[in-house]
Amino acid sequence: MRNKLREVANEVREQVEDFAFKNDFDANLEGLCSIASTMLFEQLKKNGLKPVLHVAIDKPLTPQTYHFYHVFVSVSGYVIDITASQFDTASENYPNVLIKKEGTFSRGSWQWKTFVKFRNSKELVEWQKKECHKANLISSY
Repeated sequence: MRNKLREVANEVREQVEDFAFKNDFDANLEGLCSIASTMLFEQLKKNGLKPVLHVAIDKPLTPQTYHFYHVFVSVSGYVIDITASQFDTASENYPNVLIKKEGTFSRGSWQWKTFVKFRNSKELVEWQKKECHKANLISSY
């Protein structure tokens, strides 16, 4: 299972890197988690899997707005994040494709603590619109 997840995730990561290059985004895919996760979600479904889209938040500013939020995918007990590299710091580096068992992240890793889940990309897009997300980063591609 893990090998199949990695294969699909690597393929989608390459597509997102191409999108990032053509649209002047950073090579680490910062700001593309929503689009990338939706692409990954759809490709995993095409491969017969049952993925789930997740949103994690860092520090709510108000009940309706968030300082940051991050979108990632899970399937069969694994978190799959093809934009984890955007969270690299001087003390911690993340791989381009992160595949890790759910529930095994360190306490400080807000990026993979689920705030809300979605069973399809349409629900995610509706949530993003409601939360006033920047239109160019909403999960349509």
